[in-house]
Order: sequence, then structure tokens, then C-alpha cells
Amino acid sequence: MATGSATQSTNRVFLGGFTMRIEAIGADFWCGWSNAIDVQHFATSLMLSCWVSGETFTGAASLKAEVHFFSVLGTDLGSEVVWADHAGLGADFTQYMAQVKKSAMPAGTRFVRLRFGITDGAGTATGVTYVDAVQAVPGEWLPAWTPSLLVEGTTLDAIADGSTYGRVRKTALNGTGWIDLASAGIVNRGALALLDTVKASSISKDAVTSTHILDGSVTQTKLGALAVGTSQLANSCVTATKIGASAVGSGQLASTAASLTKVSGGILTGSGSTATLPSGKILDATAGATKLKTFTSMPTVGQVADGEWFAVSAGASKGIYVRAGTVAFNGAGIESSFSS
Repeated sequence: MATGSATQSTNRVFLGGFTMRIEAIGADFWCGWSNAIDVQHFATSLMLSCWVSGETFTGAASLKAEVHFFSVLGTDLGSEVVWADHAGLGADFTQYMAQVKKSAMPAGTRFVRLRFGITDGAGTATGVTYVDAVQAVPGEWLPAWTPSLLVEGTTLDAIADGSTYGRVRKTALNGTGWIDLASAGIVNRGALALLDTVKASSISKDAVTSTHILDGSVTQTKLGALAVGTSQLANSCVTATKIGASAVGSGQLASTAASLTKVSGGILTGSGSTATLPSGKILDATAGATKLKTFTSMPTVGQVADGEWFAVSAGASKGIYVRAGTVAFNGAGIESSFSS
């Protein structure tokens, strides 16, 4: 059975790294269509060019290049033009050029397509040829040919990064082709990490400032237990205006977090069960009340401590006393005995 093929080849190359090799074996063979070239906005002509090298031909076989005309619906309008016919042999490439004026295109032409093939007119062609550096550009002259790297390169690996644009490396993609922010192919990926992937070790010193706290970015639910301690707080950074009502209670204070000295600002000191007003300190009772231990009659010596003030509210002993050893005396210095 007669066969044919159109393949990418490196056997003969005019420009770039590859060329199209067409082979016919006992029958005319045409390669597939080129992409559709929209001529709607072409003002004058379409310039065509290709470079061809023949390897083998038998009989009347030759390489032919055709341009076909299509409507907006994709219908072939006929009147195709053969603009290249090459039957020569040898490793050298020959250029074929043509100008197709827009005014000469069939009525209703919206697109043109190119195709190349080997034919002998009888349908029994045999031969091999190479086609390279194909151009189809608007205008009245043919510009310099520039290879498309996406076509000439077998893969994106063959394309080098440019001065403006570069490729996304495969290591930065997940299994479905999406950019993976946790991938080793992403530099500084910690700054792009998803929710819950940034740890304390990923945040540099001074990375979180008051701005991040005031705008609500850092909340209580985002801070782990013991994340903020005294070593993380500068002097005076926490004030009464920054602590909400009932925000700090006994449940939020460790057993050793508050002492009598810290709470009273040094006015009172404590040791065991005794609170002391240090020398030079003043206890101002004008804003409150001082209430003495009160009895209806003279107490026993064991009911008050040595040096303690107490009051007797009734009877012959009514008054205010202070214990001094085994006796009590009042403000006038008169001693009284305790009850037995």
C-alpha cells in the first residue's frame, strides 16, 4: 500500500534547528494545513516564502506549495494558487517567493492556509524533500526570517531565559501543573506560604510591629500559649489603656506573677502572713476606713496581739486601747488589765 509522511527532521536544515521532511511512496502526499491566516485587515498583499531542498524524486514528481482561500465559515473557496514547484535534487536549499494580492483573492476570502506536498500529476509520486523557513506576512516586501523558538525547540528546555521573560521551572509546579508555594522551586516561599504554614522560626526579629497588631492582623487566636513573655515586651509597652476590662484576672496570673510589693508599688511589703509599712512610707486612710477589732467588754490577753489596737464598745472599760505586753493602755496612757 502506498504511504507517505511529514515529519520533523534534522537531516537537512536551512534555518533554526529543524526542518519538515516530506516523503511520498507511490502516491501523491500532502502535509497537513498550516494555521489559518486572517487576511481581513491586510491592506494590499500577502507575501509568501519558503526554502526547499530535494533529496529524491522519481518520474515527474516534484514538491509543490499551495495557498488555499477560505470563507469565514471555513469553506474552501477554490482558486488555490501553486506558488512553488521544486523538482531539483541536492543538499542546497532554493528559495521560492510569491505575492498574492488581496484584490486577486476570491470574493469572501477571510483566511488563507498553506500546504506542501509531493505529486506527479498521476497520483503515483515517489520522493523525499525538505521545507524550511516558511513565511506568510502582510505587505509588499518580505522581512528577514526569524525562527519561532516555540516551534524550533523540541521542548521548553531548548529555550533559554531572556532578558525580560523566563520560564517557570518544573520544580515549582505540582502534579497538575499549578505553581506550588510550598515547592523547593520557589525562592523565599515562606513569605508566600499558605495558612498555618508559617512558624515562629520563619518570622525574623522585629518582623511583627505594632502596625500589624493595631490593624487586626495578629489576634489572640493566632498566638500560641507562652508566645509572648516578659522578654518579648519592652518597658511600658503594656498600659492600662491597652488592657480591656476584665482581661486580666487571677486565672491569667501565675502564682508568683504578682506580689504585695508589685501590687502596692512598694508601699507595703510582706513576709509570710505579715504586711509591713516600711520606714518613711505613709498609709493615707482619708480615702477609706480603718476598722479596729471591737469587744463589748475588756478582752482576754490572748484575744489580741501584742502591739495591736482594739476597741471596747460598752461598760466601764469603754475606749480605745493598745496591748503592751500583759496590759493595755489607752490614749491617755492609763493602763488597764485584761480579763482573766
